[in-house]
Amino acid sequence: MAHYELNLRDYWRIIKKRKIIIIVTLVLLTCFSLIFAIMNRPTPLYRATASLKIEKSTNLTGLYMYSISWGTGDDLATRAEEIKSYPMIEKAAQKLGLIDSSLTSEQIRSNKEYLDLVSRLKSRVKTEQEGYTNIINIIVTDYDPVLAANLANALAQVYEVESFKEKNLQAQKALEAVRNQRAMAEQALRISEQKVQNYREQNKLATLDGAASRLTAELNSAETNLEKIRGDIHQIDNILREIGNNREYIYLANLNLLLSQPNRFLEDLQTQLNQIRSQITNYSQYYTPQHPAIIELQQQLKNTENRFINELKAFRQNLARAETIAEEKYKRLNEEYKSLPLIELTLTNLERERDVNTQIYQQLEIRYQEAIIRYSEQVKEVFIIRPAFVPTSPINQTTVGPTTAIGMIIGLILGIVLAFVAETLDTTFNTVDDIKEALNTNIMGIIPFVDFQGLKSQLAEKAETPVPDEILDMQARLVSYYSPKSSIAESFRGLRTNVHFALLDKGYKTLMITSSIYNEGKTSIAANLAISMAQIGINTLLVDADLRKPRISKLFGIDREPGLTDVILRKEPIDNVIRTMSDLMVGTMAGDILRTDSVAGIEYLNILTSGKIERNPAEIVASKLMDNLIDELKRRYDLVIFDTSPLIPATDSTILGTKVDTVLLVYYQGKISRGTLRRSKSQLELLKTDILGVVVNGMKAEVSADYADYKYGYEYHYQEESAKPKNKVITALESFFLKPAVGMTNGFFSQLNKLRVGLALIALGLIIGGGLWAFTKYQGKKVKSQVESKITETIIPQTTLSTDTSVASHILSSDTLSSLTAQTAPIFPSELKQLQKQYGIETISQQQVDQNLTESGLLTNNSPTTVQSSIPPATQSDKQTEPLVNIVYSSTTSSKTVPAVSVQPLPSSLPYTLIIEQSFDKSTLINQLNKLRRNGLSAFITIDFSDPKQKNYLLCYGSFSSENEAINKSKELQFLGFRGTFRAIKLPFSILLDDFPTLQSAQQAIERFASIKDYLYIQPSSQKPDAKKTYYLLFGGFPSTESTELVMNTYPELGHKTIVIR
Repeated sequence: MAHYELNLRDYWRIIKKRKIIIIVTLVLLTCFSLIFAIMNRPTPLYRATASLKIEKSTNLTGLYMYSISWGTGDDLATRAEEIKSYPMIEKAAQKLGLIDSSLTSEQIRSNKEYLDLVSRLKSRVKTEQEGYTNIINIIVTDYDPVLAANLANALAQVYEVESFKEKNLQAQKALEAVRNQRAMAEQALRISEQKVQNYREQNKLATLDGAASRLTAELNSAETNLEKIRGDIHQIDNILREIGNNREYIYLANLNLLLSQPNRFLEDLQTQLNQIRSQITNYSQYYTPQHPAIIELQQQLKNTENRFINELKAFRQNLARAETIAEEKYKRLNEEYKSLPLIELTLTNLERERDVNTQIYQQLEIRYQEAIIRYSEQVKEVFIIRPAFVPTSPINQTTVGPTTAIGMIIGLILGIVLAFVAETLDTTFNTVDDIKEALNTNIMGIIPFVDFQGLKSQLAEKAETPVPDEILDMQARLVSYYSPKSSIAESFRGLRTNVHFALLDKGYKTLMITSSIYNEGKTSIAANLAISMAQIGINTLLVDADLRKPRISKLFGIDREPGLTDVILRKEPIDNVIRTMSDLMVGTMAGDILRTDSVAGIEYLNILTSGKIERNPAEIVASKLMDNLIDELKRRYDLVIFDTSPLIPATDSTILGTKVDTVLLVYYQGKISRGTLRRSKSQLELLKTDILGVVVNGMKAEVSADYADYKYGYEYHYQEESAKPKNKVITALESFFLKPAVGMTNGFFSQLNKLRVGLALIALGLIIGGGLWAFTKYQGKKVKSQVESKITETIIPQTTLSTDTSVASHILSSDTLSSLTAQTAPIFPSELKQLQKQYGIETISQQQVDQNLTESGLLTNNSPTTVQSSIPPATQSDKQTEPLVNIVYSSTTSSKTVPAVSVQPLPSSLPYTLIIEQSFDKSTLINQLNKLRRNGLSAFITIDFSDPKQKNYLLCYGSFSSENEAINKSKELQFLGFRGTFRAIKLPFSILLDDFPTLQSAQQAIERFASIKDYLYIQPSSQKPDAKKTYYLLFGGFPSTESTELVMNTYPELGHKTIVIR
């Protein structure tokens, strides 16, 4: 800062000088406040509520369970806490797909990410009793209205299921035990049947003789009896062991299901124990545990339990004796049986094993059906009476205006404060007197700040033909020659006058021009000063002595080599390296030199380039040869100007300063600190270097109060040319936002009126912010109206009572949650190319399709390229569906053309399917797919393109004529133990691979398409049991022909196939 007292004008000058800081601070804080207010207004918070009704069971089983489990506390308060407990939140998160449903509770709680997710969900849930009723409201508050409704519904459904499972645990365990035994027996039966078949085929056997058959039957009977006895003994041992661990198992054990030989006495004892326990429970409501009646019942209960255990042990001893007898009989029959021929004996053993496994399986099947009947007698106490709907309006309000206004005021105050702080911390020179006083030297010239891009534009407008940007850049820098009428050229002529008379006064002929650091404009000043000197007839030589970053050769458009280093190293004579006017005429200045309006005097300019860049520039400059060269140049030329490297980064210019007559130091206003400039001058004075003075470059009028007088122009001397008229609008905008060009500026930004631009940006920001705020309000009302139009639709279907959820491999956003509940969006023809580009799908040419099919054996070389439909006409329906398109493939189809595909209807209309799971990762669905197929269920995977971000894979089951039929099938799958979302959806289009007369031939054909077998399934032509059927092998299910065609272009195996309406 200048060392003089400040007044109001100085304060205003500082504000004008630092207006960029003020404007930027004001705009940034205003925009930040506006954006902050919009983004944190706060975020709309939504609340969704689902209601559960808690009822006490009224049937006999429910009353019994209630009598032994109902506590004395507040049941509704307990249930309210259970609903928002960690286990319930975990299962709800799994149901929503936020956590993999295959993970156990221990695995979830050991994962910090999942644990944090459950904690966040738990913090959003609140439960409360509705008045004095037995209704509990589940209240979820979240920023996403869809997620709030989804979470509330998921919690309601999860608690409904878990409460149901808890009340029916005994029947469920029995059902699971029998189901597992049945599965193992079924597997053993299949293995034994396969062994018999293989053995018969290997040995070509038919049947055994009568004796062998009779003996086999007796042996089978003995073995079956022995297995039953051993099975009962094993079951009794398990019961005794469980009773030893927990005597409560006496009441949970179901002897009818566990033992093949019923024992009525044990059953009566078990019934008696339940009755005694019920009496104790009833008496406990009126008497204390020390009451004689309670003590007597407790003793009676204990005695009966011991009697039950003793009777069970006695029954086991009887079975052990029966086992010994049965085993002896079996051994006797077995010895007789061993006398048969070996082959027949082996076959008989295999058949006997098969028969035994068959009997075991049949018995387990009967037990399984009995267990299912018992399981159907379920106790349900929790009912969803009011599902959660999507909330339409937030529960909090937003404000934007006050925050923005406060930010604007703070930004203005802070900007002014920062401006004065920056002025205080500014260590550069602000006035010419400061420079002169600090350096104690003369100011030889002042080069004002110039709009460099504007100068290039003016030169381009004057050119008759288009000029390359490199040439314009050169012309703009050599302003003394190419724009002699400009104010910047006049500044160089003023510098020339001062330097010329100073050199004449001292008799100097060599002048070095340098600066403290790079990019202070020393090269441009040296070149323009040399041109100006030549224009007054002084024989001038411009030497590029910057051996590190030479610029003179590029500036004049001439070759850099050979040059100064070649002369000093004696590679070239001096006459061969000095460039004269003839050399400039063959360079980029050729056309300009020969112009009739060119400025005279360029013939007096000579240039010595730097030459080859060597590794030791300082040594080259310090050499004796450099002294000899300078002496030679003094004899030849009136003035030798050396452009050298900066003083601070390199020592070249310091060394050269001792060899030349004087030095001209260039200082770019505001570029370096005062200390750096003083250090440069001290470095020269240390070696007794004569300093001619300082050239101030890039001086701005608004920077220094005493430089306002320099804000003048010289164009009024040259009025022979009239300017072209401009557009009035452009002229008005330029006069308002741009300042007159003064000096040599570096760009368009420097000519802007920052204050006016800043105010305009603030106004524009306020307009945009207000428009954004109004648009947000409009969008909120629009979304509210759309949600209200569908307010009766729930987010999660309530008709399905699922015991678990589907596996999801991703964290769902609000858009994905919405896509889970919506029907698949159709893909229109105009979107086909966009989808191919989005998912990276390239269209497969017809030639490539034929080649791939031929290599895989699916198409022979003699196969025609025309696709013929193999679907027979519909005979079961009165209505015939005409093909939408009947176009055949041509063998000359271009590789860039998507082939047309014909569409045919199937005889049976089964457009609906059941979605079991969905995932962005196909591999997560394979295990469930294989499990369904092993159970004989027609499951397949298809591709869904409804998500605009990435492909979605759907695990589907079956083909159904209606949505209700699909939903009913989902209940059977749940009953069989399968888990998933079970959502019915309409996918009417599919791809036909082939048709077959039998189901077995269709199943065998799937192996031919190994690479796509996960997408394949079989659909019969009719659902009637006695009708003659054709079995169609289909690929996936799709909502539109466009998405179907997109998949056909993805897989070469589908190139010749037909789209069908399934």
